[in-house]
Amino acid sequence: PEGQRKDNFSFNGPPEIIAIPVSPVDEPRILNVEGEWKNLLEAITVTSPPKSLTLKRVRPPTRSQLERSLSHRCISIVHFMGHSTSHAGKAFLAFEDARARSHLVDAADFADSLNSQVFLVVLNSCLSAVVTPTEFGNIAQSLVYRGVPYALGMQFILPDDAALVLSKALYDFLLQGHNVEEVVRHTRRVLEEPGKLANPAWLVGIPVLYTGMRTPASPIELTSGRPAIQPDPARLQKTCDLTALP
Repeated sequence: PEGQRKDNFSFNGPPEIIAIPVSPVDEPRILNVEGEWKNLLEAITVTSPPKSLTLKRVRPPTRSQLERSLSHRCISIVHFMGHSTSHAGKAFLAFEDARARSHLVDAADFADSLNSQVFLVVLNSCLSAVVTPTEFGNIAQSLVYRGVPYALGMQFILPDDAALVLSKALYDFLLQGHNVEEVVRHTRRVLEEPGKLANPAWLVGIPVLYTGMRTPASPIELTSGRPAIQPDPARLQKTCDLTALP
């Protein structure tokens, strides 16, 4: 509604990208969230010249760990990679519990986990922006009603290969200094490139952007510097010889 729209959004300091790759052990439909995580790493580390920003991986991907990862000192972009579902007019994101099993978090609880510094939420998750008659049946729309300036969701089932292409293109353009509306437009063009994905004309219509801004927000300004990645990917790649345990 007109009276609820924001006139501007103040950026303070370099942004943080909060990545939430979720792959519960009890979920039979395995998503390539590790491939999407690598796409985020590549988008940040190959930027020329290097930019000053932080990429955090929510590990383990629980709701409480998400809340710990968000900062009040800088703006945040929250990127969810995983499954979503709906039941009785309510939509849910599939997080993990303390034992890495599926833990469904509804749209209202997810919105309550975010803070006022969240600028953009990317829900690279099937059916996260389905038009429904209830307030919390559309996760992306409900986030905007709760005060998030931008939320990008999917109104249909998004194939896994398209999800990887979408996330890489999204951050390539976002880190080049485009505003969010331009980023989504360019990302749709990447999805419809001939020969890259099956049914490209259908894929273009799946991402849906919701905004509470009266006019497009300014692009995120990044200064030159070294990107910070938490936790260190090199440390995560180290393996342990479990045969040494008694």
